Amino acid sequence: MLFSVIIPVYNARQTLDQCIRSVLSQETQDLEVCLINDGSTDGSDSICDSWARTDNRIKVHHQNNKGVSAARNKGLEMAEGDWITFLDSDDTIDGAYFPINPNDSNCDLFIQNGNVSPLPAERIPPQDYYDFLKRMGHTTAMRGVYAKFIKRSIVNRYHIRFDSSQRVGEDTLFFMDYLSHATSVEIIDSGLYIVNTIPEDDWIRKYHFTRKEAYHFFETFILHYKHLPIPLPKLAQAIYDIFEELANKDDEIPLSWKLHPSVLGVKRLQFPVRSREFRIRCDIAKLLSLFYIPLIKDNNND
Repeated sequence: MLFSVIIPVYNARQTLDQCIRSVLSQETQDLEVCLINDGSTDGSDSICDSWARTDNRIKVHHQNNKGVSAARNKGLEMAEGDWITFLDSDDTIDGAYFPINPNDSNCDLFIQNGNVSPLPAERIPPQDYYDFLKRMGHTTAMRGVYAKFIKRSIVNRYHIRFDSSQRVGEDTLFFMDYLSHATSVEIIDSGLYIVNTIPEDDWIRKYHFTRKEAYHFFETFILHYKHLPIPLPKLAQAIYDIFEELANKDDEIPLSWKLHPSVLGVKRLQFPVRSREFRIRCDIAKLLSLFYIPLIKDNNND
């Protein structure tokens, strides 16, 4: 088996048929589709089973609702293809999406440029891999798992899995782990990954999270960051900016965000691209946190 397409499914009755059909209509036939029904309540489970009865390339697993990370992890267990790609059940693919003869390329990662990536089509050999990460490791195209083809052998050898404790950003952590073990990349532009656009209010509601969730993500991000083959300060800066903008600003005591150890930790990762003044401010904030954070805890215990 050459390709495994992992599709987590949760209440996707309106879009699932179109999603699956877009995969099966590809010219590449040497593939399997792993549908993980994550406790759907809208009839998506029946749609999955119906497709499995009509095409033996489709495998279905039903489980209680555990979240997208757990569903993708189950898909990784089910996958038998040499190469793995992920597709959301409300998205589709088009064009010549799958790379041609990937096993002959000696690459560890394919990125389908299409309409979601700012990367030009090129092949990045091992000797240029670190320079590529420095240039592009912080971009949107490199922070998620969509439009990527990864080697199952690498995923299994290093037991790379999604962190089910993270509600947001879990795909970035997963891909950081994969980049730590990859050595070469090829970017192709023959196909499209088409994202189903959701209304802005739904998007904000989906990705709205508490400061506590942001702190947990930052702590985990720092651990994963330490395993990267080279420092990527622009990635740390991009992650911080996203979470600082989206995290709920009404659920914490004033200053607790700026002085929280996890926030300061992510800020320190940005030093190579930040000014000397920025580093001094971080050092001062770290000193203040030694007094401020215990004070917050004491007040909360009163």
